[in-house]
Amino acid sequence: MIVPSSYEMALLLGLLALLCGAFWVSTYKIGTTWRYELYYFDFAFGTIIAGLIAGLTFGSMGTDLSFWDNISLTAGKRAIVIAFAAGCLLNLANLLMLAGASISGVSLAFPATFAVALLVESVWALVDSRNTNFVFLGIGWALLGVVILLCLSAAKRVSAPVEEAEIVTKAEAVPSAQAGGPQFYRRRREEKATKGDRVATWRGVMFAAIGGLFMGFVPGVGQMARVADIGLGPYSFVFIFTLGMFLSTFVFNLYFMNLPVQGPAVQFFRYFQGGWKEHFLGILGGIVFAVGSLAALLMGSVAAADSPSVMAQYLLTHGAPLLVVGLGLLIWKELSTAPAARGMVGIAAAVYLAAVALVGSAGI
Repeated sequence: MIVPSSYEMALLLGLLALLCGAFWVSTYKIGTTWRYELYYFDFAFGTIIAGLIAGLTFGSMGTDLSFWDNISLTAGKRAIVIAFAAGCLLNLANLLMLAGASISGVSLAFPATFAVALLVESVWALVDSRNTNFVFLGIGWALLGVVILLCLSAAKRVSAPVEEAEIVTKAEAVPSAQAGGPQFYRRRREEKATKGDRVATWRGVMFAAIGGLFMGFVPGVGQMARVADIGLGPYSFVFIFTLGMFLSTFVFNLYFMNLPVQGPAVQFFRYFQGGWKEHFLGILGGIVFAVGSLAALLMGSVAAADSPSVMAQYLLTHGAPLLVVGLGLLIWKELSTAPAARGMVGIAAAVYLAAVALVGSAGI
């Protein structure tokens, strides 16, 4: 398999991970008429496609062990199961984050998810840390809490409309004016959900924050599958990881379809009513996400002497919400009717950047 061996290559991979981590969500935002539950089936399919192609190409080139030999010969079963579980865990986190984004928008959901995730991740990393700067870490944790509070406060200043109501058509009998005459039938449209109903946007932030709880465990769990000698390499890990994402989608996503966070339940057959654009965007989003995940792992596999600093790696792997906020506010015009909320989200992004820098400098 091909792995980077220079500082410049590691930095480029980190930038790729940052861009992919932010821009995959654009494929969801472009298809605004497509429910996120339906989008996610194609997204999960795209992740496994990218994981397999990467393994069969770059993961099978060079002089090092190929990704398949790593899986079948050297990796322990425990490592494979853990990588699969990590994929399932991140899948649930992503679904909760998208559920929150469907209510409150990506500019509120992403900072809330990543702030909670970084908090959980840093607590996990603290267990094995020996030279921690608790001043930086404590301030960083406090700032992450501020980010979450700012997102909640901004969400309370706006409300999100329920998605388009599902309309059914029924026939009802209309008796003739003449006694005993034939009955005529007219068709009556009936809405399952009343249009114009609104749901509190803060609920979206809460769903996203819960997703962050699950996301925060993924780096620590994933690291357990990459131990020396019997662990998985970057390409084999991404393949097993995306396999876990793909298969668990049929469990988690069906739950969200039957018990949606807003709007009517989604029937599975509606997936087949989507056009090529909706399916293409979902698959593309999954591919971009998987490429970003692989790039982050490859950056972390570079020798310590040639790798970027710990703080730089933190900024590259946790900085996606900053770009997402910019996309949400400037490109997708989220919160356009609530200037105060937009200002608070901008402040939350700045506070999040400071928190990532402090946690990354804390030596955990």
